[in-house]
Amino acid sequence: MTDLRVQPAPRLNEINWFWRRLWSFSVTFVALAIVGGVVWTLRAPHISAGQAMALQSIAYGLIGTVVFVGLIYVVGATTYELAQLAAARRVDVARAGVGIPADQA
Repeated sequence: MTDLRVQPAPRLNEINWFWRRLWSFSVTFVALAIVGGVVWTLRAPHISAGQAMALQSIAYGLIGTVVFVGLIYVVGATTYELAQLAAARRVDVARAGVGIPADQA
């Protein structure tokens, strides 16, 4: 019968941490600076309710961007592990397709 075991892939060295950090921190700094500008502008007495709502939407979008960039930064370190999990899942699906129970290796 065909051997359906997953062979571990060789672990690759991470060579792009510097650029990932630079990109993440730069985007975060710029987004938070714009959020600070929005907050500063909201304190002005000449801002109407419609303008305030628009600025709040911009600020919330930028905060979401910062959260997303942080997630990309953190998950980037575990890409290897996610790829291994996906490969193992494909093997489990293949085993089920040919009728091999999951507890038999």
